[in-house]
Amino acid sequence: METWQYLINKVQKQELEYIAFTFKQIWQRINKWVFEKVFKSPTEVWTAARIEWNNFIEAKDDMGTRSLLIHQPIRRDVEWQPPDEARYKVNWDVGFKTSTSKMGAGIIIRNFEGEVIVALSMPRAPVSDPSVVEANALWRAVVLCEEIGITNAVFEGDARNIISEVQQTDQSFAWYGQIIEDIKLIYNTRQRWTIQYAPRECNLAAHKLAQFAIQCDNELVWLEDIPEWMNECIQLEKNVILRMNI
Repeated sequence: METWQYLINKVQKQELEYIAFTFKQIWQRINKWVFEKVFKSPTEVWTAARIEWNNFIEAKDDMGTRSLLIHQPIRRDVEWQPPDEARYKVNWDVGFKTSTSKMGAGIIIRNFEGEVIVALSMPRAPVSDPSVVEANALWRAVVLCEEIGITNAVFEGDARNIISEVQQTDQSFAWYGQIIEDIKLIYNTRQRWTIQYAPRECNLAAHKLAQFAIQCDNELVWLEDIPEWMNECIQLEKNVILRMNI
């Protein structure tokens, strides 16, 4: 208790929340060993705490958004929007499963009619910072566009920090900075590529692919012919175009 009281007086609230999740994971690690003889490495503890903390921050943001929406009219712009006719939209997202520390990334590329050009689910090994997975997902999206010859595209995701790093001209000194610099090497030579932030409500298809990736052992790619479990989500987002044409 003395340690916790000391931290309350010395540490900022957000850092304190992260410490609390770390303490929780340490306690669970002890119980796993004592009662089940299951050993979790310090890296696994760190990763699980980081993921759980990120999910907590995201949930708080979502709750704040929902409380605001109660008193506001429904915004039609808070949903997937098609690109201009000559462009493609590239959405990417990542998913985490705290109980297993598994991570995955989802990428989907669509044209101005909402038709799927390619979709991808990519499992990722656990890391201590989810930003690394976000950066890797964007890197895979950039390479995917290179592979299929897309030269006019808007990249859209909800990772503000990654998007900001890519948009900056200065070198990234984040510990995932080399991934950012690799992205910029390609991105900065494509005059008709842009990148922008969009909330997860605008990114549901990519999020669904990311959640599926958590269950996968290998990367899966669908060219035009998407899996059936994606149909409802794709149609829901295509309805935006129908409303625009009314």
